[in-house]
Amino acid sequence: MSEIEKLTVESVRQVRPDLYEAFLTAGKQAEQKRFAELQKTCGDNLGLLVESFVSGRESEVVMRTRIHELERENRALRSNERFLLEQYEGSPALQKEFHSPGAFIAYTQHEAKQQQREADKAFEWEQRKH
Repeated sequence: MSEIEKLTVESVRQVRPDLYEAFLTAGKQAEQKRFAELQKTCGDNLGLLVESFVSGRESEVVMRTRIHELERENRALRSNERFLLEQYEGSPALQKEFHSPGAFIAYTQHEAKQQQREADKAFEWEQRKH
């Protein structure tokens, strides 16, 4: 290979297989490290993890996205808690059944998460069918 020949993946593989393997190994390790960092950043948000990894976003950018997402969820939960508290305070039957507003709120939030999990599973199942 002359000095002016252009290096391609295939030419490096043929001429210097040891160098090709070293590059390949380093690239795989870098991608595995990036994926592990994104897993930590995304937490339980699998959709964000996959989208971020495929699109090549860096962990810092994803962290800002995750923070905004969690802030929105927090605002929604606070709003929902106020609504649930009003329901609890206005219902002697709920007060008798749950004995405290915290127990009622925890129960309803648990039920909502369970329903969301079931909906997510059904959605994933539908996606696999197609």
